[in-house]
Amino acid sequence: MAVDTSTPALTSAIPHTKETKKTLPIKAWYYNENDDHPSKPHQYSPNREVSTDHLQKLGVLTWTEIEADGYEQNKFLNKIKVSRCYSYEEVITVAPGKLPNFEANTKKFFMEHLHDHEEIRFILDGIGYEDVRDFDGQWIRIEIKKGDLIVLPPGMYHRFILDEKKYLKGGLRQFSAGAGAGVAAGKAAHRRAGEPRLGSGSKSYGSNQSVRELLYVLIISLPSVSLSGKCALYIKEHVWTSP
Repeated sequence: MAVDTSTPALTSAIPHTKETKKTLPIKAWYYNENDDHPSKPHQYSPNREVSTDHLQKLGVLTWTEIEADGYEQNKFLNKIKVSRCYSYEEVITVAPGKLPNFEANTKKFFMEHLHDHEEIRFILDGIGYEDVRDFDGQWIRIEIKKGDLIVLPPGMYHRFILDEKKYLKGGLRQFSAGAGAGVAAGKAAHRRAGEPRLGSGSKSYGSNQSVRELLYVLIISLPSVSLSGKCALYIKEHVWTSP
């Protein structure tokens, strides 16, 4: 059977989709807490790279080299959106003169926070950094650029900043069907120092029953929930057990 090479390979599993070609993994490394401006790479010397496999254990899903031009008709991207029940999207440009109150908003983006839903970014242009907490509370910096798609699980503490070019378009900022828009900002009021995510001590969303139950209750009890049976079942089975 001929292999369709027109769609990018997965670095994370998605239902009913097969790997089609070799692509470069997303770039990630442990964040060096030095005095450089936050928009610099903040790498150790030598660099302490983080593998895609390790990101998956944290619950972070990534895809790379997705065609960003004409993304609205991209069958691969649309397949992901349908299979993961994403029902809302918007395109924003984060850059001086493009984003209102640029300085204030970018400072807010870089404050550690969490969401009660998956956070999904598909990058149409530019470069930014998504920082997430490892199991032991250390920051991992993930570089996201044109053609990259990243999914952060509910309850993961994270922050975002542009690189030194100060330009990023898109993100698509998709949200799962029925997800609330609430953001819990500032770690002090929500977790103990060094606690990497909702449900401290869990090594993955699939390894702790109480964490799974808490996330499900968190999702289905939101006032804005209006899910089809298929999507409700998908969220129940996959949101906290993937990868």
